[in-house]
Amino acid sequence: MQDLSVPRRMDEIYEMWVKEIKTEYFQNLADIMPRRLQIGIKVKGNMTNPHLNTTSVLAQSVVQRSEFILLLQPQDRHGYQRVYAYTSLPTRIKAPLGVWNPDKFPSRQSFFVPRFLDFGGQVLGLSVLCYDEPFMYFAKEGHCIGSNVDALQIIQHKLNFEITMTSPDIAVWGFKENGTWNGLFGLLMYEGQKLIINVMQPSVERTEDFDFTYPYWEDGFGIIVRVPPPMPLWRNVLYPFSSLMWSLIFATTVTLSSTLATLLHRLRHIRDPIGFAIKMGCGLISQPLSEADVVEVWWARLWLVVWWVAVDIFAAAYTSNLVAVLSVPVYPDRINTLHELAESDLIPSAIDYGDLAHQALKTSKNPVLAKLGQKLYLAPVDVDVVYGDLLEMVMDGTHVVIVTVDYLIFTQHQSGLTQTTYIMDEKIFPSYMSWFLPKHTPFTNIISSHVMRLLETGVLAKLYRDHVGSLIGKETQVLGDVVLNLGHLQSAFIVLALGLMVALITLLMKRRI
Repeated sequence: MQDLSVPRRMDEIYEMWVKEIKTEYFQNLADIMPRRLQIGIKVKGNMTNPHLNTTSVLAQSVVQRSEFILLLQPQDRHGYQRVYAYTSLPTRIKAPLGVWNPDKFPSRQSFFVPRFLDFGGQVLGLSVLCYDEPFMYFAKEGHCIGSNVDALQIIQHKLNFEITMTSPDIAVWGFKENGTWNGLFGLLMYEGQKLIINVMQPSVERTEDFDFTYPYWEDGFGIIVRVPPPMPLWRNVLYPFSSLMWSLIFATTVTLSSTLATLLHRLRHIRDPIGFAIKMGCGLISQPLSEADVVEVWWARLWLVVWWVAVDIFAAAYTSNLVAVLSVPVYPDRINTLHELAESDLIPSAIDYGDLAHQALKTSKNPVLAKLGQKLYLAPVDVDVVYGDLLEMVMDGTHVVIVTVDYLIFTQHQSGLTQTTYIMDEKIFPSYMSWFLPKHTPFTNIISSHVMRLLETGVLAKLYRDHVGSLIGKETQVLGDVVLNLGHLQSAFIVLALGLMVALITLLMKRRI
């Protein structure tokens, strides 16, 4: 086999090739054929060897991993030497294309025949873990289903192949440990399996050892956190306004009422400044001034008009907001950023499936992610409970769970935690998902193009929605209880008690004065 230089463009190869065939009838053919076209052709002098068993050559794995195969072999028939063209197909190792004739093969597509438009019923082994809802999961009958399985079956029908599914002995996605792949990738590398259709992210290490399709789905690793318990219902009396608003109202009331009372007392328009200031402040609870406290100075009346308009607005806003919060619980601020999570006492946790995110957290140079990686707790794999134990820790308020967002949504609904947990707005990192195949798989581009076709036509999204609907159904989230109960009315009784107390104190002060 000679080491020949490869022209940059296939068009140049074809033009050179046809010109040589027409002029010298395959003389010096080896000098113009690129190396990849020579595979399986033994050169003897300036002519290919007509006696070589090219079928065995084509059957070699190094040849079969090529996406396009073309064999040109001269043969003597009836005293005439002709050149025959062959390719290799899944159904036949040496498939004839006919006698070589430049007019019969006018373009490179005519002799570089796609090999995998029909697999001829070949069986492709799948390396699977059927714990990837809604992409892959077990049906009630026990077989593996999901949106990715449906997508593969569409491609399977189109390309005419069969599939078998094999799961690794250890339920891990697969990572390289001491130079050896395990889990799903171990089956792909060492056990002859041909495809992984689980939701997997390409990484530098994975792409070095495996082929992968164009990314077909965007996902990311999200974090599920317990909703903090609501504030006590008796504090509903304070909820309509923020702390700042309450402070401003108090300061404004004290300042305006005491200032006006002091001015009127110094000008001898009123005799009891303290009582007048208290009654003016009681305007916040809709208590008017008595006839004895009515002032006749025009600027004081204008002052009171502005004040009464303001307190009417405050009272109306408070009353309307109080009615709203009576039936809707109020919660403390939630953790929604990775920085807030890293600074909290919550422990990030995950199942030790060998996910890419876990390794990234532990080795990240980002201080926030590194801090999360230091606290990361990896629970052992238990396919019987999956995330059950970790979710109990989440509900205890000590841990949070890290997993891909799509699976996280399913887990949240499946466990009935949509009311008591939430998924943080910020993800650890967004990622794209691909299917994986062994390195140098010749039909990688064929599978990839069909996956992209399903994506572009919206089929993948439709399959995803169908399986999500069958798994979690349609759920309407309702905040608070449906009806009011006695607990919701605590604040109303507290307001009444406070009003009576203030009235009693005012009465006692007035009598003493």
